[in-house]
Amino acid sequence: IESDENMSLEKLKVVHQKKTADLLIAALEIGGIIANVTQERMETLRTFGSEIGLAFQIIDDVIDLTSSFEKHGRA
Repeated sequence: IESDENMSLEKLKVVHQKKTADLLIAALEIGGIIANVTQERMETLRTFGSEIGLAFQIIDDVIDLTSSFEKHGRA
């Protein structure tokens, strides 16, 4: 496995997609199925989950690189 420092932007996006966004998409799809939404609305939910997942992981990576364990309780 490559370190994040050596990873291309596209590969990093794929990692983040699999790491967080896919979980959010699944939760949103389940809600969409329960609500019986249209295919168009389901695609909107998938896009939203993907974008929010990517944003979350970017913020999480920045926190990991810039914050102390004492402040955020993370190594």
